[in-house]
Amino acid sequence: MNEPLLLTPGPVQVPREVLEAGAAPMSHHSSPEFQATLKAMLQGLRPVFGNDGALLIQNSSGRGAMEASLTNLFAPGDAVAVLVNGRFGLRFATIARDMGLVVYPVSPEWGYSAAESAMVDVLEKNPGIKGLIGSMCETGTGVMNDIDAIGRMGKRFGVITVVDAVSAAAGMPIRMREQGIDVCFSGIQKCFMCPPGLALIALNERVWPAVSAARHYRHYFNWVKMRQWIEAPKARMMGTPPESLLRSLARAVAMMHREGLANVYARHALLAQSFHAFVHAAGCELVAKEPQYRSHTVSAMLLPAGINSRDVVSRVQQNDNVLLALGQDSLKETAVRLGHMGPVTPDMLTRGVKALARALGELGMEARLAQAGVDACMRTLARAAPQASAA
Repeated sequence: MNEPLLLTPGPVQVPREVLEAGAAPMSHHSSPEFQATLKAMLQGLRPVFGNDGALLIQNSSGRGAMEASLTNLFAPGDAVAVLVNGRFGLRFATIARDMGLVVYPVSPEWGYSAAESAMVDVLEKNPGIKGLIGSMCETGTGVMNDIDAIGRMGKRFGVITVVDAVSAAAGMPIRMREQGIDVCFSGIQKCFMCPPGLALIALNERVWPAVSAARHYRHYFNWVKMRQWIEAPKARMMGTPPESLLRSLARAVAMMHREGLANVYARHALLAQSFHAFVHAAGCELVAKEPQYRSHTVSAMLLPAGINSRDVVSRVQQNDNVLLALGQDSLKETAVRLGHMGPVTPDMLTRGVKALARALGELGMEARLAQAGVDACMRTLARAAPQASAA
């Protein structure tokens, strides 16, 4: 059987080079060799976020970064507006309520980006709002929210802006300083091509007074302490740093710069366009309805009537050892999700769509439609394939 191919929306297929870096023998976090690795990695991460303030590494998943954003920026009773057009916006809103904040949702229909006019409406009607929070990419639907619009709202209404970029950072450009985003965070198990376990948190300097003045309980996720430690002459984290994960991340960041960030982003865009071509040529639809707001990192495909997503995902794995993901929530039975992020190359995507087409054909899709999808994907890939291979 073919080697397993992980095309889920995270975790991703970790490159062997990254795995081997993480398997290196332990040293010590104060050793000159590890300090050099850590500091070079931090420097390499900065252009991924485009921020001018602190860059923190937190021992948690993205959900921990959600909680830390709330406790380090706001106090119980503060009001925030949250874009809720997918599972992760809903999760952020739920955590905010759990932390004692008042939440005003901006709630477009799932499958659509949050419109700037809807943000304006909520912020104008509720002048006490102190923060605007949203996901750059809703992993469950493949919808991309407009973070430029979030930044404009921050400037217009004087609110703190927070962006969850767990499934977007290192796959799509982020320019925090230019875009007016105060805080942006990600995990490392998606576009950063690593095993899960760390959150990366980037801040712009203008928001630091709010962090210093925050009155919420915080200790392990205290960004003031974390910044003092990570920016010390001997960089440290809160507690003993997970050396293996950091070595993996350092290698992954080096690989991205070796490929060139512009090429990384172009590869992600091409892979997305190619998979979207497959979907449309096969007579199907994407969950993300607006072409300009479709993610470059993950896509959710609506299946033809009568074909169940569980059967598709199971058949793809049984036939070709390719792993896809079910849809989420109301789409669990009717959509499949494919991650075209991180280390994914045109060859990997081609294998994935051929496996998907084969399964769809076996489950009732007309053979000509399934093949038309594969052909459309390959034609799109061929237009830029020489520039689209991962380093």
